[in-house]
Amino acid sequence: FELDVVDYLLKPIRFDRFLRAVNKAFPSEQQEEHLAQLPAETKFAPPFIYLKVEKKMVKVLLDSILYIESDEDYLRVFTTSEAIITRQTISSIEAMLAEKKFMRIHRSFIISLDKIKSFTPDVVEIGNKELPVGKLYRNAFLKVNGEG
Repeated sequence: FELDVVDYLLKPIRFDRFLRAVNKAFPSEQQEEHLAQLPAETKFAPPFIYLKVEKKMVKVLLDSILYIESDEDYLRVFTTSEAIITRQTISSIEAMLAEKKFMRIHRSFIISLDKIKSFTPDVVEIGNKELPVGKLYRNAFLKVNGEG
């Protein structure tokens, strides 16, 4: 506590975990202004993530993410303006996302909870896309959305 530690990393360090630590330690000026207005529990969740696309790191605003689809070793991150393809596992990106804003609903899908148009116990509609709700994730999903 005396050293004002923001985060700590344990070896071996995963790249996504390293990026989260860097984002905590060196927030941009916009982030600092935004963080000052947020409640204490949400201050350490950055409003964006970086994804490796080809040979560069691309900044993706969390508010722009509609849903994320896993396709073996690749992810397609669907935003309000584009689809971004990155070589990453769904588990690693799930760890980078804020728990209260995003939820895994299937072994291949993570959704932004505030982008849901409608849902049933089996299907979630986001934009013009219907996504399946997996049996293993159904109860948790319905509980979060007031149906469980």
